[in-house]
Amino acid sequence: MHLDEVSSNGYNYPLTIYAKHKGSGQIQQLAALLGPDGKYTIAQQITVPGHWEFWAVAGSVTSNTIQLTVEGVKVVGESNHYSKTLRTSMTLQIYSHLTGNAAIILNDPAHSTSYPLTNTYVNTGGYGEISITLNGYANGDYEIDAIINGVKASSYTYGSYWVNIGR
Repeated sequence: MHLDEVSSNGYNYPLTIYAKHKGSGQIQQLAALLGPDGKYTIAQQITVPGHWEFWAVAGSVTSNTIQLTVEGVKVVGESNHYSKTLRTSMTLQIYSHLTGNAAIILNDPAHSTSYPLTNTYVNTGGYGEISITLNGYANGDYEIDAIINGVKASSYTYGSYWVNIGR
């Protein structure tokens, strides 16, 4: 959970709060109004690991920037289904508070087998991206896991990524 508070001497003044994932560069924004006490407070759970920056802008004034690190390893794919007929590859995004080489593993729970897929680098901001192909695997449901410095995505709630391979 992350709690941000913006304070000012204004009331009902519009502001925009920004959240930037330093690794991927993705920015999210939220419009808000200062309350009668001159403050705006938000509490929100952040489930994307990595290093974050937050700041607020009101008119021409920009606040100080705060930093936050969310621990974990998370694999995100572009689709929960991989069609061997319609696709030649799919992109995976790896988010983590750790930096370095991430081993990408395909776990087949139906046969209690794991297959190494590839590796990718997770940058100092906590992001890595890789394109993979799953055409050589039998149809079924698979878990895609990432391991960075011995830490597995599957060790975290919703850290690994499940995909159905089919036609």
